[in-house]
Amino acid sequence: LLTKNQNFITYFNTKNYVYIFFINKHKPIQWRRITKDSSYKKALQEYIALFANSNGNRLKNDISIYQKNAYYLYLKLVQPELENTTSKTLCIIPDGKLNFLAFDALLTQETTHTNFEKMPYLLLKNTINYGYSASILMQQKEQKKIQKQQRILGFFPVFENNYRNLQELSYTIDEEKNLINQTNGLYLKKVNATKKAFLEQANGYDMIHLSTHASAGGFFEPAHIEFRNETLYLPEIYGLNLHTDLLVMSACETGIGKLQKGEGAMSLARGFSYTGVQNLLVSLWKVNDKATSILMGNFYKNYKQTHSKTQALHQAKLDYLNDKNISNSKKTPYYWAGFVFIGNSETKVTPTNFWYVLIGFGIVLLVFFVSRKVHKDIQRKFNNRKVL
Repeated sequence: LLTKNQNFITYFNTKNYVYIFFINKHKPIQWRRITKDSSYKKALQEYIALFANSNGNRLKNDISIYQKNAYYLYLKLVQPELENTTSKTLCIIPDGKLNFLAFDALLTQETTHTNFEKMPYLLLKNTINYGYSASILMQQKEQKKIQKQQRILGFFPVFENNYRNLQELSYTIDEEKNLINQTNGLYLKKVNATKKAFLEQANGYDMIHLSTHASAGGFFEPAHIEFRNETLYLPEIYGLNLHTDLLVMSACETGIGKLQKGEGAMSLARGFSYTGVQNLLVSLWKVNDKATSILMGNFYKNYKQTHSKTQALHQAKLDYLNDKNISNSKKTPYYWAGFVFIGNSETKVTPTNFWYVLIGFGIVLLVFFVSRKVHKDIQRKFNNRKVL
């Protein structure tokens, strides 16, 4: 399952402990446990709560609380595993409340910085992908890919003038323009972005992008995602059969839901994974419309260049942090850390690697022809001696 230099961490929650299993392709399996004492519970609760605020103000106003808890959780949950490895890629299988944790935004050092661009995020050290379990990741990796149209199917309901009493998503128009510039596909906007169109068209495309409203649901209402005219609920999703390579849900709370013991978060992402979708890009909280539009534009631009979904999302977040047009107050992890990639990591393809391969191939050819010429010269001299 693991790529050459990838680390794998899976968590298992019990009432009093968190068990942490660490696997590297070249090392024996390691494991440890931490006690869920009052300090751990408080840090985890406070950290998650900072991102639960729908406008991100709580994190901006409580920077010291964020810094303290982000560093504490890094030390508890990942630091012992990562301190003796040089690998920069990490696969995480969360459990329990860790399903709501933004690992990217953990801090690897103590800091009092108020400049969010300069903070020592785990994002700067590791590219992270997530999974529901190692067995599910393995099944997805071995699953034979069904050939479909190598294009993207995009939905942008917009909900202008607060249609159906849903807040207008004005920045999804920019999101659509970014996708059109970077990809080829069918883009359904406003009145055309219907639930019926999704159900009829979804199975014919390799990639699907849903830029809309969504919710993790509650005690009485299941998780759901909105189309122009209707709502698609989680129980309905389980009845679909998609086998799509990538589903991007550019919406709120698509990766979280009610925790089910032994199963994890019963989220929209979980439902779509059950239908056969192999890779998902989903959110952990109520994301910001404008920031999401920028991140998605960065993601597709990078994906076009690298053909690696994990690397594309990782770089999209770095691009967001390094964007000089975005103010410091809009660079808190609330704005960029909410989206996570669930699926198998892929090898990054870069022009540099291509040229290395090409140069290497050229050297092999040169050596072959030189050795062949030397061999012929030796053979000719040997034949001449025989004649003499």
